[in-house]
Amino acid sequence: MWAGGNSAVNLLSGANTSGLTAAAINHLVFAGSVNAANVLSSFSNKPGSGSLVGVGINAAYSSRWIMAPGESILAPYSPSQPSTWGYWSGTSMSAPVVSGSLVLMEAAWPILKTNGTAANLLLATATDLGVKGVDTTYGNGLVNLTTAFRPYGTLSVTAANGKQLAVPSITGAMLSSGALGSLATVQSKLANYTAFDGYARNFSINLSNMIKSPSTTALLNPLPTNVKTAPLAIKLADGSVISTWLSEPLTAIDHLGEFNYNPANTLENRSMYFAIDYKDGTTLAFGNGYPAQYSYGQAFFGDRDMAMLSSQLSTDGLSSLADGGAMVSYGTNLSPEARIALSWNGSPEQLRSDPNSTIRDSSNIKVGLSYKFNNQLTSGITVGTLTETNGLLGSSYNPGSAISFNGNNRSYSIGFTAGYAFNENNSMLMETGYSVTQAAQGSGLIAGTTDIQSQSFGASFMSKNLMSANDRLVVSYKQPLRVTSGQAGVLMPSVDHFGYAVFTTEWASLVPDGHEADYKISYDMPAGVNKTLGLQAGYRQDVMNISGSNDASVGASWKMSF
Repeated sequence: MWAGGNSAVNLLSGANTSGLTAAAINHLVFAGSVNAANVLSSFSNKPGSGSLVGVGINAAYSSRWIMAPGESILAPYSPSQPSTWGYWSGTSMSAPVVSGSLVLMEAAWPILKTNGTAANLLLATATDLGVKGVDTTYGNGLVNLTTAFRPYGTLSVTAANGKQLAVPSITGAMLSSGALGSLATVQSKLANYTAFDGYARNFSINLSNMIKSPSTTALLNPLPTNVKTAPLAIKLADGSVISTWLSEPLTAIDHLGEFNYNPANTLENRSMYFAIDYKDGTTLAFGNGYPAQYSYGQAFFGDRDMAMLSSQLSTDGLSSLADGGAMVSYGTNLSPEARIALSWNGSPEQLRSDPNSTIRDSSNIKVGLSYKFNNQLTSGITVGTLTETNGLLGSSYNPGSAISFNGNNRSYSIGFTAGYAFNENNSMLMETGYSVTQAAQGSGLIAGTTDIQSQSFGASFMSKNLMSANDRLVVSYKQPLRVTSGQAGVLMPSVDHFGYAVFTTEWASLVPDGHEADYKISYDMPAGVNKTLGLQAGYRQDVMNISGSNDASVGASWKMSF
């Protein structure tokens, strides 16, 4: 740090200085003086047109010149009188302002001292004075410590694959799922994340908004007319039964009562379902857009009432994460008591083909065995596997996103079912599911996960012909799929005492902070020929497994058919 001199001339009268190395030149700064109006002091030297000449380098004095206040600066008056002060003027007053700025910068970021770049940064962040750009009067301009303490250049982070990601260009958020909740623990780590500027200085930034919480608003009109009910059943002369369902693409009128309906964000699918229950007990069902759990339930139980109760619960864990596309189920009797069922379902094909979509490309395969102990009790077990591309347990992300896992994630599930028919009109179903998701690898800011365990549970009771012929009461309780153990490794940067970047993996729990519980009661009653009255009420606690997110709904409908 050199005071530029107080002779009101160009430094060294424009003569060059030779013999310095490039390293010495990059560590050198000259200081000129300005007054309170940031105008060149009458006594201050100027950089002029001279240069610093070294081996392979020629740097103009002006490129290493910076201005600082140098008039009427309060400072110690005399070394022999330490308690006295005076007002001094000169570039010798400007130089301590600049050197003090350099010391503060190196104290805040040791990497500037380690790399020897503090001087270059201070020059680069100076406030321009005089002629635009570096000039022969003010050099780089006025020292500006406020600007110097801000990020310089583009902030960037380092991904798990070693690639540098510029923060302004980071795109592709992760949409969480009900099983994962809001990923609050992961968000808390991303909220205080470390990025590095063009001088390798560390700054804290907030990247928590890259994880989007699943919507907790009611998606469906609570009225019974919009509840998934059993398809139309037609009994054939040979004893077989055909079940059908066909719906046209919905219109805005059909979406009345949906609190967050937005036509621009809606992709409608035609829903179709067809099943045939042969007289020998064999069931074949297929469709598109219809809830796959109903299809599997009909094949698994060979009973449409149980299939409807099962679709109300959907607690097998994984099949609902691949709902919305094509499906096929097959079930047959192995003996009068035993029955086997198989099914496949996948996500909508048109959503998979959208390169900008964060919808998962997922498919689920499962096989189940049920056993009828008597006319009342039926129990069974189901095993399945879910494959998700660009998704994990229902979450979704774009390939290559800074918040993503590998392209293919696999989960395995086992479910237990018990159905009990009290009599012809009253029946009950209980289901519980357990799944394990294999450890996933990440290439972005999340380095990967451990194995993840999830659970679900549900119970439903149905009573028919309760108060009038063909009426129906359904009461259900459900705990949807929820992660119970598992961690995500977040790549967390920090710096050592030299200022170098150090990367560690910090593990964040994937267990949601809430525990969803759904209570629902519905009642449908014929009120004459082709007329039906429906009543429904429901309450959801910790919706989408997000703590404190509760809602309730109540509805009534009057349906007339012509």
